[in-house]
Order: sequence, then C-alpha cells, then structure tokens
Amino acid sequence: MRTILLLALMAVCCLSVLCLSRTVPAAEPEAPQQEDPVLAMVGDHPIRQSDLDRLIEQFKKAGEAAGEPVELPNKEDLIEELIRRQSIRGFILGSDIEVDDAAVEAKWATFQEQVIAGGRTVEAWLEDHCLTEEELRQILFVQVGLETLAESRVTDEELASLDEEVSAKHILVKTGDDVTDEEAKAKILSIKKEIDDGRPFEECARAYSDCPSGEERGGDLGFFPRYGAMVEPFAKVAYALNQGEVSEPVKTEFGYHLIMSTGRRKTSDRDKEMAKNRLLQAKLREIFQEVKETVKVERFYQEDTGETEEPPTDSAD
Repeated sequence: MRTILLLALMAVCCLSVLCLSRTVPAAEPEAPQQEDPVLAMVGDHPIRQSDLDRLIEQFKKAGEAAGEPVELPNKEDLIEELIRRQSIRGFILGSDIEVDDAAVEAKWATFQEQVIAGGRTVEAWLEDHCLTEEELRQILFVQVGLETLAESRVTDEELASLDEEVSAKHILVKTGDDVTDEEAKAKILSIKKEIDDGRPFEECARAYSDCPSGEERGGDLGFFPRYGAMVEPFAKVAYALNQGEVSEPVKTEFGYHLIMSTGRRKTSDRDKEMAKNRLLQAKLREIFQEVKETVKVERFYQEDTGETEEPPTDSAD
C-alpha cells in the first residue's frame, strides 16, 4: 500500500493544515469577520485569510527545513489548493464509509518511528514543517479515508482480473493534426483487410503503425495488467481476445488500434500487488474527479488579484 499512500499524501497535502474537526463540520459564522475575511466556502466550511497565511508559512518553513528557498505559487493557486483539500475532506466526511481510528493510529505510529529512525524528534519535525500533531493526524485521517474509499470501489471482478496478465501487439493510426477521425478509421480498416488477407501482423505494424513499438518490435507491447497500464478501451478489448485473434478497430484518445493477443500467464505475487496499486490509483482519480464535480464551492476572491469580495448574507438566489 506504499504507492497508494504516497498518492493520497500528494493529493491531499504537501504539508497541509486541514481545518475541520474530524467529527463535527464547522458552520459559517453568522457575521463575516472583516479582520479574517472569507476567501471561499466549501460546503458549509469557510476558507479564510488566516488559512491562506498558514499555508504560506508552511511552504516557507518547508523550504527552510530543506535548506533552500521556496518559490511560492501565486495567491489564487494557493487558495484553490485549500479549496481542493477541504473538498476532499468534506467528501470523505459525507460518504458512507467509516474511517478506522486504529488505521489512523497505525499510520501515526509508523510516522513517529520513521522520524526517530532518521535521528530527529517528532516535535522538531513538526516545528520544521509548521504543523501541529493534531493537524498531522487530520492528514492521516484523510489518507485512510481515501484508501478506504478506493478499496470500497474495487469489485470482485476487478480483483479476479489481477490473477493473470496478457501480452499483445498493436498497430496505431493516430488522429489529430492533419489526420481526421474518418481518415484514420479508413486507414486502420484497410490495414485490417491486409491482415485478414494474410499479411503478417508484425509486417503491417512496421509498415503502418504510428506507435514506436511498430518499427522497433513489430507492435509488441509485452505483458501488461488489466488495469493501470493501458487506457481502458484498449485493455478491455485486449483481455477479451483469444490468443492469436485480431480485434476490430478500437478507438482510444490516441487514435485507432488493431490489437492481436499473443499470450496469457499467471500474475506473480509481486506483479499482482503492483497491479492492485495501479487499480487503486485509478479509483482515486475517479474519486478526485467526483469530488470536483459534486462538492459545492463558492469563491469570494478576485481571481486576477487575489482580493476578496464580501460573502453574501443570504445564500438563496
């Protein structure tokens, strides 16, 4: 799970502070505090100037701890980062999963062991990164929540597919630039006809494929797992083919493909674990997209200057 943990950590915090209580979402104050203006609302949670100031301080402290200057992102990007983090956390709190306290404590214990093994105290590390213990525990809470959400979305069918790998060759005709979709499809169909008429797949790959694998290896891609290595339309067809069978044209974001299945084998334990991590990463990307599409965000700052607008007193439009 190291890969999935690191992905979650990068997605949620780069030395962050998560402002909500773990169990009780904060409500918008009845009257805006002018000395600490609201920059945005994520659901019912305000993102304030003080949150932005703390994030800036964290970036600076991180640079000092690393012994090198830090170039701060612009104010708008920093505010958007706070919005993204709070959106993810609010999404977890609003989901039907239960975040395991024991798992959070286990991550906290592992963190302490790693810091001490590096010859430092936990207190010094936290001070260097401008974090409190509670803030770091909040980060770990979100990590566990994301891991739990991702795991909950993996189906039995997806898990079963990790038991084997397939190998395949392909021919790609790219779309874009000066090649229209219709032209690419017509070309891939003409190549398919040559193969059906007996021309070797590898020969056609070397002659026509826009993928470097064509000229270099006759289109050979080697073995790959069901999830995470190839785009989904390609992988779905490759895993459905019988050995030696050539697909009909397959459309992906890259263009049109012909795929020939060349073998199957049982996945090693190591490769299976790697494939599962890739699958979980794909689930995390889905979750982040869902967060972006579903969490309500109101912005009260001027995007070009970083200045704020007065939050509305009545949310009804």
